[in-house]
Amino acid sequence: MFGNLSVNQVLRNTVSEKEYRILYISDDRKTGFWIELDPNGGMPDQCDIEEIDALLMAGEMTQVKDTWLPPRTASEKSRNQRDALWQHLRECLEREPAIFEKNNRKALLEKASGDCGIAVPNLYPKLKRFWRYGKVKDAFLYADENKGGKGKTRLLKKNSGRKPTESAICSKVLTEDDLGLFEKYVMKHYLNRQENLTLKEVYNLLIREQYSDIVRDEHGAEQVISRGMNQAPTFRQFQYWHSKFKKDNGNQETAARKGQSEFNLKERAVTGKADFGILGPGSQYQIDATVADVYLVSQFNRRNIIGRPIVYFVVDTFSRMVTGMYIGLEGPSWMGMAMALYNAFTDKVNYCRGYGIEITENMWPCHHLPQSLLGDRGELEGRNGARLAEKLNIRVDNTPPYRGDLKPIVERYFKISNDAVIHRLPASVRPELAHRGGHDYRLDARLDLRQFTRIMIFSVLTYNKTTLKSFEPSEAMMKAGVELTPLELWNWGINCSAGILRTADEERCRYALLPEDTCDITERGIKFRKLFYSCSRAVKEQWFENARRNGAYKMKVSYDPRDMHAVYVWKDGERKPELAALVDWEQKFDGKSCEECEYEMEVISQQKTKNAKRDHDAGLTLDKFVEGVAAEAAAMAPDTADIPKSERTAGINASRQKEKEAMRCQESFIKDDADSSSGADQESPRESSAGNEEKSSNLRSSLFGYDDNDTRGMRKMTELEKQLWGMSDE
Repeated sequence: MFGNLSVNQVLRNTVSEKEYRILYISDDRKTGFWIELDPNGGMPDQCDIEEIDALLMAGEMTQVKDTWLPPRTASEKSRNQRDALWQHLRECLEREPAIFEKNNRKALLEKASGDCGIAVPNLYPKLKRFWRYGKVKDAFLYADENKGGKGKTRLLKKNSGRKPTESAICSKVLTEDDLGLFEKYVMKHYLNRQENLTLKEVYNLLIREQYSDIVRDEHGAEQVISRGMNQAPTFRQFQYWHSKFKKDNGNQETAARKGQSEFNLKERAVTGKADFGILGPGSQYQIDATVADVYLVSQFNRRNIIGRPIVYFVVDTFSRMVTGMYIGLEGPSWMGMAMALYNAFTDKVNYCRGYGIEITENMWPCHHLPQSLLGDRGELEGRNGARLAEKLNIRVDNTPPYRGDLKPIVERYFKISNDAVIHRLPASVRPELAHRGGHDYRLDARLDLRQFTRIMIFSVLTYNKTTLKSFEPSEAMMKAGVELTPLELWNWGINCSAGILRTADEERCRYALLPEDTCDITERGIKFRKLFYSCSRAVKEQWFENARRNGAYKMKVSYDPRDMHAVYVWKDGERKPELAALVDWEQKFDGKSCEECEYEMEVISQQKTKNAKRDHDAGLTLDKFVEGVAAEAAAMAPDTADIPKSERTAGINASRQKEKEAMRCQESFIKDDADSSSGADQESPRESSAGNEEKSSNLRSSLFGYDDNDTRGMRKMTELEKQLWGMSDE
């Protein structure tokens, strides 16, 4: 081990646990100087190098890592002071070993003190710092870790500062226990989304539980009495402590109070690029929707305000090209997204022509399928996203909840469209005007949906040929000198980069974007969502007859929930579907959306449920009436026990004939008084009616065997009729 020691080496005594730095070794390597690495230690001491080597070999001394490092950064003021001090002390510090010897050191420092104007006693701490930190110039930088001030918690032993007036109360001198309670209550009650307390409420809770006493008044009621201000911390002290705590734990506080998603969205570090790893056009599309900041009017009645439209944009990540859009009243929903994707996958020339804008293919050359699609979880989750992968081979990636920052390119275009176009339109959203008594900006609506769409199409065409200000080109782009516009980047990427664009015919895209479900083939028709459909093929191949004979069976169906007048029915193993329309007796639902149909059927169901009790009560009343009449008839029935069965059944036809003649008399539309002759001896209508009634009474008496003067049976019937029909005696 002899000869292995070197200057600046740090050694630790394994017995005393003290650490030393070697400052000087003599030429004969027998003696030297070292200093104890302790802030409270003294000046350098002479050491025996051979003895240290022996201790190293015996294991009583060991070499350790140097952890005494000077500050790496400092203020300009600190660096200037460092340079000045080094200039004055450098000469005496280089006088080794004289500077380490007590007698010589004083003389050297007196000379340096005269040059720099610092008293000799004040130079000793600077020398010790220089030696402990490895004899480097930066050791003279401010020892900030030993200073108070900004970012440091000071524990005072007594109140300092301006003396309070007689009316003022001294605040409490904070201790380590007080600061521990501060941190405990902040961690437990403030960094807690469930409690959601303010800092003032947490402070009040701290004072009530830790710095208050419970006393009883003269009535025995408990009261909380906080201790004097010199025994309890003030809110200002608590607030000051929290301000420093927040600087060191700001990320933790935001995540705890607002949630990790809020922190990731607004306060996390942004160190990556959204297009990193994107190989070329079509490698990834980003899609998102928003409610446009403008109010529109109806194109059918321009007096009616229809609210704010839904805007979908599809943007290519590589080139920033807007590849598709949808503006309407659908969504945010799958059908709104499907319309935007269909626009992105199909030709734009015909689309623009439909709105009166003539373009050429090279002005908006986007009609391709991407390799992947990045969107929100809502619309692309479940079967909708899986269908894109199955039918069009598009990988679907969803961002986590509340992480719109992971789709920065399409989010950025929303801001561009707002600033460049939407906020300049009439009836654009202006919350500063929406105050009580102020003008309602919604009344300024002038544009209809078609006009707004035309404006947005033209703004997209303008954007696609506008230079991107914040775009960072790759090395290949810089070498090629490509213009940094979305259109040029798109064209360059297709020609020179790894373009992976694919195309698909419009019919195939339509089928893939329509929602899928199953329908039932029944004897009444194709049943889907409680509606019935039919098609010529079903009639020709007798689908419904087979269902009645063998039982209902299922098929796949594609539908547009915006209009349920027809659906596509897919027969197993076939490539194209059959178009089935509503049957004749379901035409009341023609042109209505799925939600409207379900709503109207629910209304009918509720009406049936609402009337069920009334119908049930009416049935019970009918049962009671029938039982009453039957009981009356039973009471009127004569005793026929002694009459043979054959005798009773033998006269059925004769009895029927008598009954028919009697009923004819009662039911005749032309009464006997109409045939009476005129003259002095003519009966009056009242007398004639009375005579007819008498004849009928005699006939009833002979046929049914009861006296009309006995009105008990008629009275019973009248009461039952009154109960059934709600009639009164009046």
